[in-house]
Amino acid sequence: MKLFMLLTVCSCILCSCKTITAKSIIAADGIKWEEAKKIVPGNYPRMAELRDGSLMLTFEHGIKGGVAISMIKSSDDGVTWSRPTRIAFTTNKHDFANAFPLQLQSGRILVVFRDHIPLPNKNVNYRLPVYASDNNGKTWYYYSIVENYKKTSYYLDGVWEPIFLQLPNGELQCYYADGRDHGIVMRYSKNNGKTWSKKKIKVATCKKGDGMPGIVQLPNGTIVADFESGETKDKLVVVRCTFSKDNGRTWSKKCPLVYEAHNKSGKSKWSASAPGIARLEDGRLIASFQTDENVKYKKGIIYMMRAGVKIRRGFPEKSFLKKAKQKMFSNENTQVKTCADPFILKYKNTYYLYCTAETYLTDLGIPVYKSKDLVNWEGPCGKGPNGLALYKDDVWGNKMFWGGDVVEKNGKFYMYPTTEEHLIVAVSNSPLGPFKQKEKKPMHKSPKEIDGSVFIDDNGKAYIYFIRLEGGNKVYMAELSKDLLSMKNKTIKFCLESEEGTWERGPNKPRAFVTEGAYTLKHNGYYYLTYTANHFMSKDYAVGYATSKKPTGPWKKYKGNPILSATEKVHGPGNGMFVLSPDNSEMFIAYHVHNSTNSVWPRKLALDRAYFKKNPKGGPDILVVNGPTVEKQPVPNGP
Repeated sequence: MKLFMLLTVCSCILCSCKTITAKSIIAADGIKWEEAKKIVPGNYPRMAELRDGSLMLTFEHGIKGGVAISMIKSSDDGVTWSRPTRIAFTTNKHDFANAFPLQLQSGRILVVFRDHIPLPNKNVNYRLPVYASDNNGKTWYYYSIVENYKKTSYYLDGVWEPIFLQLPNGELQCYYADGRDHGIVMRYSKNNGKTWSKKKIKVATCKKGDGMPGIVQLPNGTIVADFESGETKDKLVVVRCTFSKDNGRTWSKKCPLVYEAHNKSGKSKWSASAPGIARLEDGRLIASFQTDENVKYKKGIIYMMRAGVKIRRGFPEKSFLKKAKQKMFSNENTQVKTCADPFILKYKNTYYLYCTAETYLTDLGIPVYKSKDLVNWEGPCGKGPNGLALYKDDVWGNKMFWGGDVVEKNGKFYMYPTTEEHLIVAVSNSPLGPFKQKEKKPMHKSPKEIDGSVFIDDNGKAYIYFIRLEGGNKVYMAELSKDLLSMKNKTIKFCLESEEGTWERGPNKPRAFVTEGAYTLKHNGYYYLTYTANHFMSKDYAVGYATSKKPTGPWKKYKGNPILSATEKVHGPGNGMFVLSPDNSEMFIAYHVHNSTNSVWPRKLALDRAYFKKNPKGGPDILVVNGPTVEKQPVPNGP
């Protein structure tokens, strides 16, 4: 059962957490909340869920002669908690606070916090140190530092509220409020936080206030940050948000209002501040913040501001859980677990998935699955034996049937699979098959060719992009005949190949001179040729793209390649193609991945969101893939 957590602060301090005896409230959204009676001493609580299912809560608290950053853990969804473990401490009047925890994809746990160190002559050393644990929080050590500078003491010149975000591609980001810039900034790390970018990226400007960011990434790759910002004398601080669609490198200039407090007493001191943001399983965003509206004052002190950590925990009711589950999917639990080289045809509101079977069927033909939502698949459901859409007795070739594209023209369907490392074309009256050849022959007897992918341009011309096996796997293209059954041999043209010293020739074994799995799409007047490089058994197998103003090239590779590559959780992503959601509002990449990080076979289907973003330097828009993922994400938008 998924646990929803909400942190608040209260005005009393108790010594330990043992048992929850609580009031229960069922909210309108189906969450049943239980209020904890026991708390621990401390301030600025932040919580993370670890891979083993336990919860870790970090906080700041006083010790004899100083202050410490500590943590507690719970293995029973917050019912009982461990004794505090110290992460870092000082007795030199440092200002320790704002500790934020995150478990990396590698399993290491990091905690970042603010450390303002008083210096002679009223100077202050403003720092954001990072501590790490490699044994699930039992022991900690100094790891790195995100920010470190000295300045004449002034409270709002400091750095505040650091918060981590790790992207699917492994990049670690740290967002924080920086008094020097009067706003929110971000630094990033390409090596799991060991070193940080020298350049800091401006996220948002805060007219007044600390900023205090909250951060979350959506399934489509968009990063959302909310923050506090001073506005006017009457409304001192409001909560706004900003967006980034390029992994945090640029941010929207318009910052929509999230919340503006309305204090009828007229005695508001800060209105709405210290925001956070999170994404629920059903896709909704929820923002949290503190507000002093409609609060009774006594000598200007807000008694509920500081003291200890109080926990509320909530469990969705069964009906709510079921509803939420139906709206989510995960590549980790894909229904098509034996699938390589996928191609998805969308035809009359139904999706048809063709692939390399990765079972004994690989030597019998090509299976087909069907779906209405791109997530729930039925099959194999082809009209041939064993649910095959294409069966070997109906075409040239006796074994090694590998998936290829299927296109529709005038009510007929054309498949371009590979068999025995040769391209063939077969025809059917139905997307379920049976696909057959009138004349059983390959498109070319020599050289060997694989991975046929067809693109039909706006003027009706059809082109096939394919791989020739000559001195390595290289991408070629040709114009197809009007009946789509053969190539116009005089139009065959080389497109691209892998290059030594680039991502296309990764360091991990096995290594091979490979560029394959070509697929073409058109956007804003440019042609995008996606391809996969490296040996398919290597973790380095990854997807990049090149662009051209013509379907025939020449092709210019994108400098930011690869756009889809391995993570610590996913190996071997490749052979991607693109398809629209049921309502045509979203674009997805369908591709295959290794069975696990320890095993290549059987490869399985994966599906992630993809989109185009404007190129700040001009030229073709940038193709972005939000993957590979294993986390739950909303199903594709329906009609």
